[in-house]
Amino acid sequence: MALGISLVVAFTVLMVNMTAQSSTRPKTLIWGSASLGASGYVIIDGLTCTLNRNEKSFKNASISTQGSTENLVLLSQKEIHLGQTTSSDLFLAYHGQKPFQKKIDFAQVLSYTYWDLPIGVLKDSPIKKIEDLDGKRVSLGPAGGATVAMWQAIFEQYGIKVTPVFLPWQGAADALKIKQIDAVVISHLMGKMPIPAFEELRLSSPYRLLDTDVEKIKRVSDKNHGIIVSKLTGDQVVNAPGYTGVLVADPEIDEELVYKICSTLYGKEDAIRRIAKDLEFFRLENAIRMVVPQYSIHKGAAKFYKEKGIWKEGLIISR
Repeated sequence: MALGISLVVAFTVLMVNMTAQSSTRPKTLIWGSASLGASGYVIIDGLTCTLNRNEKSFKNASISTQGSTENLVLLSQKEIHLGQTTSSDLFLAYHGQKPFQKKIDFAQVLSYTYWDLPIGVLKDSPIKKIEDLDGKRVSLGPAGGATVAMWQAIFEQYGIKVTPVFLPWQGAADALKIKQIDAVVISHLMGKMPIPAFEELRLSSPYRLLDTDVEKIKRVSDKNHGIIVSKLTGDQVVNAPGYTGVLVADPEIDEELVYKICSTLYGKEDAIRRIAKDLEFFRLENAIRMVVPQYSIHKGAAKFYKEKGIWKEGLIISR
């Protein structure tokens, strides 16, 4: 309980500090991460800690959120300055489509990983294919995460309706283990590596992945170009939907601040990759490899990438 109270107090202090500062040059940058145990939480915490150790002109604070969708809402409400999100949610936010109530302004800063998101069931489950999920209890991830809207769109292509359950990743793994739910979206990093919550589940309660119809994924991707078709090649070879991880910022944040973020982080990329497996993709050569080209890059980040010679023609710079 004491820890919970201290986190609330710390968050309140940060909010007061943030609103008291200029919206373009705050002394403390608030970063939205994800639920505890999620890759986004580990990634953002690793990046902010690295910045705080190596850049002294401003501070950074990572706060736990429900994930990608919520971070974009918090960004629009000026409650955070930066946040991890996904390519699939950027499309919905840019066009003001559900679950967003209005168009959200954002600027991409860098891409830091990609996820593959098949559905898994316990090895002894009678469920053999996606169609068998009709009417079943399926955890789609945290309510504010990007997997919810993506998988709901895919279920529509299958013509089925599941009973959605919204749990953080660790909670979902625990619920599947004791059969409180029938299936769960299992988050994998870079086509091979389940996030820690599901790696633990795999060892204690083996599960199977369900293959997803590629044509159905493509139909959803035609409407939302942030959704990708991926293939997992570990113990099982299955097709699955996926999306890329993108750090976004309030477009109004000062150009020099974002430039310093990029230069400091990529100056320490070797150390960052040693923090956790979740950060294996974090390399300068990948910085804009998986951003969404239809949406703008923050001008501070663009300045850095041009200096490093990796800028690509056709990308858009924020105003």
